[in-house]
Order: sequence, then C-alpha cells, then structure tokens
Amino acid sequence: MRELFDKFLNVIICGSEDSIIFQWPTNWSNYFEAGDEWWGSFLWSVSNPDGNQIVVIAASTTD
Repeated sequence: MRELFDKFLNVIICGSEDSIIFQWPTNWSNYFEAGDEWWGSFLWSVSNPDGNQIVVIAASTTD
C-alpha cells in the first residue's frame, strides 16, 4: 500500500522534493461526521511550491 501511495504522491507533486503535506482536522464540517462513525474521515492538502500547485484530498464514508 505504501508503494502505491508513494507513486500517487509522486504524480501529484510532479517529483518535487519541496512539497508540503498538511493533515487538516475534520471536525469543522458535518460532511465528515458520517465517516467518523465508520472508518474515519481524512483531509489533506499537498502543496508543490515549485509548480504553484495545491491538491486537496478529502474522504468520508459510512455503512
């Protein structure tokens, strides 16, 4: 799984070593509440200063 994540991340950040990854709290929106009851909610931002890019990844689901 880590290898797949590393490949995915490499595509997002275009191979930049200077990328910055933030994990954000999810308790600020009811969008994430259902996921907190099941497998969790996630919110990350990935910034590539070299390419002036920001990618946001959010996940939340329930049964």
